[in-house]
Amino acid sequence: MKKQTITRKELKEIYPNVCPDWQKTITELLFQDSQEIEVEDSLIQKALSAANDRQKKWINNHFELPKSITDRIDNWTDVEDILGYKAELPYSKAKTKMEKSINALYHLHMLAEAYNQGWVDWSNVNQYKYFPYYDRSDGVVVVNGWVYDHCFPAGVYFETREKAENALKKFRSIFDDFWG
Repeated sequence: MKKQTITRKELKEIYPNVCPDWQKTITELLFQDSQEIEVEDSLIQKALSAANDRQKKWINNHFELPKSITDRIDNWTDVEDILGYKAELPYSKAKTKMEKSINALYHLHMLAEAYNQGWVDWSNVNQYKYFPYYDRSDGVVVVNGWVYDHCFPAGVYFETREKAENALKKFRSIFDDFWG
């Protein structure tokens, strides 16, 4: 888990300008026995998503924020931190090819949820949704875009080609387990 530091004094600056729930969170951070307080990146991102414009400016002035979701995800722990929950696989000890594929599909849905940050606009029929797939005839993996129509396949979709390619690059073994 990535962490950043902030001084106790700086953290106290924002305290009166946040809601009671965030005041409680800040109070918990202030219990750290140090002048430099460690704050997990996932908490910073959560605060940023809940902040108003003035609070966002303060957060941006005091913390280094990654530019995009692809910069924030390096490993599976990052995915779970972004989502706020851990994977509970259907098969805790997958033995068969099918069980491994089902577990991988569960992981792929979590990956898409983390990378998309809640985005999937199924009502927009003009917006591409991207998905990696294994082309068995050529033996290659392709990332393709798809626009909604009557034969839209079920599966795991990413908001952009970049996100789909990044997920494939960083989590190839999960895709391979899914494809079997």
